[in-house]
Amino acid sequence: MYPTIPYLRQSGRKGQALARAQEAVDIFTALNATDPAAYGPKLAAAKKLVADIQAETQPADVQSADVRPGDVQSGDVQSG
Repeated sequence: MYPTIPYLRQSGRKGQALARAQEAVDIFTALNATDPAAYGPKLAAAKKLVADIQAETQPADVQSADVRPGDVQSGDVQSG
């Protein structure tokens, strides 16, 4: 399961990689409930992997569409 994720990512099969990474999160979440010291770091790594793959699969315009304070000018807001 886990070793296949880098292969799937590099092969351009990011959807399948994301599914496997999410499966790893689910498994490590259950295992973490029994032994947090042993599985907590693995759960954190799996969650980061999911986030990384999701960031790779988002279109560039969605990634750059974050609105920051100061982006909206006073004339940009319409009242009424």
